[in-house]
Amino acid sequence: PGQGVTATSDHLAGRSGAGPKIAFAGDAVWVVGSVSGRSSVAYRLDATSLAVRSKITIPGVATAIATASSGLWIASGHELLRLDPWSGAILSQVTLSGRVTDLASNPAGDRLYASTDAPKMGEGSLPLYELDAWNGAVLRRVGAGTADLGGVGSLEATNAGVWLSAATGMMGYVAFLPASNLHARHLPE
Repeated sequence: PGQGVTATSDHLAGRSGAGPKIAFAGDAVWVVGSVSGRSSVAYRLDATSLAVRSKITIPGVATAIATASSGLWIASGHELLRLDPWSGAILSQVTLSGRVTDLASNPAGDRLYASTDAPKMGEGSLPLYELDAWNGAVLRRVGAGTADLGGVGSLEATNAGVWLSAATGMMGYVAFLPASNLHARHLPE
């Protein structure tokens, strides 16, 4: 990688379906995948050879992974786990009201955004959280997406806020929520 050479890892344990989640943190590529309904495995891979350096068992089914200045965050069930990107040690955890469906960190590495599948909020939406990436404190919680259609489909964070996509039935939409208040900004047509 980085020199015009393609590298692939050995096969990593994990269930089929959406496939493993991937992030770069510390000096390694991290891959997390579910191995059962009760646990997941986070693999720490050499960034050049993709050889497995270590693997860590994560309680619950991991659904998302993101890199922040404070470490590597892994979403598993209702929990957000912050890991040391060098050792894999779990440094802290945050419990949210629903199962985390997606997770993103802004480029500055100081904010996390997490979408969840419960509980329903106003107008049938599901919670979207903005958290401090250093301590996991919830800064804001707003409704986003449509609960009956799975809520938020995906997140992409910027230093100014977060982009989200969501289904609306036969179609969908994209919205930008500024970090200042997380209220959707409608773009001109």
